[in-house]
Amino acid sequence: MAPHPTKRFITTLATLAGVSLFAIVAAGCMAPAPSAPPGDCAAALAYLSAHEAPGFVSYCPHDAGGNAAETVVPPQQTNNPGAVTGVIYISDTHCAIAYENEAANSHGHLVPDATGDGNYQWVWPAPFDPYGRCTT
Repeated sequence: MAPHPTKRFITTLATLAGVSLFAIVAAGCMAPAPSAPPGDCAAALAYLSAHEAPGFVSYCPHDAGGNAAETVVPPQQTNNPGAVTGVIYISDTHCAIAYENEAANSHGHLVPDATGDGNYQWVWPAPFDPYGRCTT
């Protein structure tokens, strides 16, 4: 049985963190987004629509693996490593920090998978979850 994609992302993140953190910051991919007021799914989805990276689809309300929100980028084969498809799940719309973080987290980048299988792995942006944690 193949490892769960989330575990694979965490392993990839740990392996590539040193190189990727510098590359993302140096490339200027992380511009601060304006703060969002807490609200309902319409507010969360509107914020994400304006601030998430192209290629992401957002769902609200949706289970986020026990978190207030979650960004998922599956391994993908692509001819254009600049093009990514991913999903953002919003569970807690009362904490604007949750969807602010996921919008920011969607601005990572793809790198060739170390296995040489033709897939690309997602490298999370730095800082990860730049707005902190929900306190509720």
